[in-house]
Amino acid sequence: MRKGLAIGAVVLIVALGSWLYLFRVTEDQVVAHRMLDFDKIEPNTEMVWTEKDDMKTFEYAVRFAKKKPGIVDIAAPPYSFKLGGDTYWLYASPEYNVMQFINSKASGTLYTVRKSSADRIRKLLEEADKIGYGVPTPGSMAYPGHELSEPETK
Repeated sequence: MRKGLAIGAVVLIVALGSWLYLFRVTEDQVVAHRMLDFDKIEPNTEMVWTEKDDMKTFEYAVRFAKKKPGIVDIAAPPYSFKLGGDTYWLYASPEYNVMQFINSKASGTLYTVRKSSADRIRKLLEEADKIGYGVPTPGSMAYPGHELSEPETK
């Protein structure tokens, strides 16, 4: 009986520790920009979030995204964001109701963000645009000249 309780307690502690590790928030800010090209930021469009829930939204989007098979060939991103030491190119397509990103260090791999995270990120970007970060195109997360389409995979 005692042996069974001890094993159960150990299993519970390991499960709880794993859960806490998986859902931790490790960064103290997220910085995003509108993009003109892969390596060119649109001037005066920096958006910074420091609230824990906002950072959690971006961290969970990256941590729980689905990797798309194949190698991606896609246009320049409308947004980039920096989380920790990594920069991500963010594609938000209202036409296809999808949000995807590419880690700039591994630019051949595309990840699709879960709908719940995508909705929260869209809301954060829209709120940032309302207070003066860039000028959004009505009804779109893209900016003029960068209409989004479904990316091609090879």
